[in-house]
Amino acid sequence: MTEIETHLIDLSGGDLECVVGAWHLFLLEKKCDSCFVTSTPLWRKGRYDRHTHRHVKLCNACGLKYVKRQYCPYCINVYYAKDLGNDWITCSKCDTRTHVRCEKKYGNSDEGFSFHEYICLLCRDS
Repeated sequence: MTEIETHLIDLSGGDLECVVGAWHLFLLEKKCDSCFVTSTPLWRKGRYDRHTHRHVKLCNACGLKYVKRQYCPYCINVYYAKDLGNDWITCSKCDTRTHVRCEKKYGNSDEGFSFHEYICLLCRDS
């Protein structure tokens, strides 16, 4: 057994095969990574997630919104009309919506943040 395998077993408190098996079951599970539905007429592929080393699985509805860039540019969560409210802010240039909490955490600081003339991450980079 290699040093890495021994370390993984010690961290998991169990058997390496059990940990690997649980990871494979997680990857095979059909669930939208955005809205968590388990049934859809068509599964779509989203962005590549470098943490899980796979493309994000999206249901048909979330996949269509993803293609239309209807998602927060920081956390990549797809948004729907029912979700929009005080938690989202709209770019004054391109109408892209961003979570307020994501913008405060990853983008502008509180002192440079304006709801009235907000410019999203995508417009700032271009």
